[in-house]
Amino acid sequence: MLVVLGSDINQLLRKAMRRHHFVVRTSVFILINAFGFGLAIVKLSPIVAGQLAQLSPAWLLGLLSACFVFIGTWAQRNRHV
Repeated sequence: MLVVLGSDINQLLRKAMRRHHFVVRTSVFILINAFGFGLAIVKLSPIVAGQLAQLSPAWLLGLLSACFVFIGTWAQRNRHV
């Protein structure tokens, strides 16, 4: 989801912080991107891995394939590819 929503989150953050001083904008950007996204990845990875481990190989292949197709389609639509 961070791949899909990362640029949208940053765009909203940019709009919300537009009127603040450069140092404040930069600090918030670093906190959200480095620590916020990093913390989310570290904390959510074991949960996602546990859920994926419960799937049968056929369902896992289908789900991961669908996720890659979704991300690729989204990236293409938003001209990231």
